[in-house]
Amino acid sequence: MGMIGLFSYIGASLQEKVSGFINAGKTVIDGQAVYNCQEASLFWVSAAVLSCLLALLVWNVKVKE
Repeated sequence: MGMIGLFSYIGASLQEKVSGFINAGKTVIDGQAVYNCQEASLFWVSAAVLSCLLALLVWNVKVKE
């Protein structure tokens, strides 16, 4: 499995916990449970955009000698 596999399992576990925390509530309409995932989707899309922007800041950094 290695370190990459270990960290991918840790990341998936944390993602599930964070998504569950953000989307903690559900509404019942006409006896049917309705889940609204808009907040979780907005959070994860924002996190992806932020990570891309942070990566752009360091893509061409060279080591000082």
